[in-house]
Amino acid sequence: MPAPLLSVHGLGHRYRHHAEPVLQDVGFQVAAGEAVAVVGRSGCGKSTLLHLLAGLARPTAGAVHIHGEPVRGPSARWVVMFQQPLLYPWMTAFENAALGPRFAGRLRDSAAAVGELLALVKMADCAGTNVQRLSGGQRQRVALARSLAAQPEILMLDEPFSALDAFTRRALQVEVRAITKRLGITLLLVTHDIDEAVLMADRALVMDARPGRIRADLAFHHLPDERGIDDPAVQFERGRLLAALGETTEPPQPGDFHQI
Repeated sequence: MPAPLLSVHGLGHRYRHHAEPVLQDVGFQVAAGEAVAVVGRSGCGKSTLLHLLAGLARPTAGAVHIHGEPVRGPSARWVVMFQQPLLYPWMTAFENAALGPRFAGRLRDSAAAVGELLALVKMADCAGTNVQRLSGGQRQRVALARSLAAQPEILMLDEPFSALDAFTRRALQVEVRAITKRLGITLLLVTHDIDEAVLMADRALVMDARPGRIRADLAFHHLPDERGIDDPAVQFERGRLLAALGETTEPPQPGDFHQI
């Protein structure tokens, strides 16, 4: 079997002046091109885990490796999208999306690629629009284009759709999965939204709190790449995930959702 893209071993973290660890003995692996959701209730350490994976913080125990090399800080090879798009408000959509190539000194060679990315996230018509005039969903699309312009191997999402309306959130959930699969980008998603996890991921890591640990590693079987929340197979996996989270007393059985 090929070596995993990302490996986490015995990861733990404790904030200064806090007696109780936020994370303890967390371990898992992610293959290249896989989409993995980290799921758990608020306060279980999901965002802290993502920050450690991205090199935005240093663990107090254990290690994170990407391609077998320890993660010691941020890198353009892995990019984080946060709950807020964090765009420069005085810039246009194109200028924000092109920040990575611009800082790398290759904007002239990358201008066409940035335009293609804006088209990919359905923002080509707004390329010259100042981002202050865009809706919340449009801003997140620009933030996604900016993340993709860095040509990352891994895209890490820290609940980036939680502040959006339900229709925009559902559309982006479907589109981001499709885009990352098309480009061969590994996807790591932190969420407490069960539907989001099943719609976007190939498997879910279910977390306990106090301290944060992985209590279950749940693969989603036989789900198509293009998914709808009303699909019986999606509803079946949703039930399995709820059971793993302890939200139901019995996991679903095959055939439970055949009549939906």
